[in-house]
Amino acid sequence: MTNKDDVKYEDSTKLVQPNNKDAIKDFKANLEKIANGTLTVAKGTSSLIVGIIKSRSITADIIKGIKGIDVKYAPKHINSIAKMFCRDLLGNGDFKNFDKVKKQGLKKAMKIAVAMILRGSLGKNDKNENLTSSGGVWVDSSKFSTADKTELLRMKIFSNDDLSIKGVKPMTIKALGSLSDIVLEFKGSSQGSDVKVAFDKAFDLISNEKKYDNMFEDLPNDCRLLWEEWARKLSSIDRQLNTIKEIAQTYKGK
Repeated sequence: MTNKDDVKYEDSTKLVQPNNKDAIKDFKANLEKIANGTLTVAKGTSSLIVGIIKSRSITADIIKGIKGIDVKYAPKHINSIAKMFCRDLLGNGDFKNFDKVKKQGLKKAMKIAVAMILRGSLGKNDKNENLTSSGGVWVDSSKFSTADKTELLRMKIFSNDDLSIKGVKPMTIKALGSLSDIVLEFKGSSQGSDVKVAFDKAFDLISNEKKYDNMFEDLPNDCRLLWEEWARKLSSIDRQLNTIKEIAQTYKGK
């Protein structure tokens, strides 16, 4: 099956609607939390992940159908599944022009959900909860493969003691992103796309004269943590641009 066939599968297959009538409303609410950039971004992402898994709209068969005969999973497969989700469950068939922050948040959550669906690793604590109070997700570590565990140890996400005791364990969104890269055999990290989303939100805000009043407090929480680093780099660029202007002015007319 070629890439062209992947598109045919995507276009000819519709996702099953969730049995829970409130699921779609919850999907949209969680995407709003992600887009708003508040302190609830992590909780919005984790809730979206769990919601996708428990809706059973995305199944292992759907995932494998999108993959086709490709040897390995790739970001294009996650994009296709997110596009189907947006079309069939969110009622938006124009994925290309879907809100860019929501789109990135959806793809991030979808990548983790897909990996967890393939492993069947969604867990719950002794209170029957899938979500941790801090915005993480409970996972069933007994579903991890030997390769998963080896990489989790190498990346110091879990210790030997953690993995020696089988059972349900809490994982942060960052750790789940790393786990999904391991399961799907993606190279590199999702950190770059996360930074891009945060920067895009900050840029949209500070470039909107009607909305931005130069107050640091206006920046979404996930942008504030990166602002010092950005400011330092932007200042460096600004200095270099000024130097170039000064040199150009010096030699002007010569």
